[in-house]
Amino acid sequence: MPEAQARREAVRQRIGTLATLLDSAFRIPGTRIRFGVDALIGLIPGIGDVFGVALGLWMIWQARGARAPLPLQLKMLFNLIIEGVIGIVPVLGDAFDVMWQANQRNRRILIDWMDEQDRRPPPPRGRSWLWLALAALVLVAILAWFLSTPSAR
Repeated sequence: MPEAQARREAVRQRIGTLATLLDSAFRIPGTRIRFGVDALIGLIPGIGDVFGVALGLWMIWQARGARAPLPLQLKMLFNLIIEGVIGIVPVLGDAFDVMWQANQRNRRILIDWMDEQDRRPPPPRGRSWLWLALAALVLVAILAWFLSTPSAR
């Protein structure tokens, strides 16, 4: 497994665990509604939402480590900002946190991108030296031709 693919696999594991813990670790009995620690700590006025956003920023840091493109990281940040801003509103913000699940959204965005990267064929390796050797040979031939012509002396 190439190094980049192994790095992405490690990121998949970490963000999967974090997203589940933050957004869907628990289920309201008798419903399909899932929530996580983020919704619970969001109940603490002021500091709870800040702490939840800080944990979500760690996932964006993981995207950076996986070498995700900047537009993808900004999309993830936008999801987190929406959750953080609306999460400030008492009660309504907490309900929004449960329904929006920014961390699960960001996990899906990042995993989709990493899956796409894994499906791409790896760049050809071992032939770049051939192009360099060919370019050097052409340069030497031009230089030899130039030095062998009578006008160069």
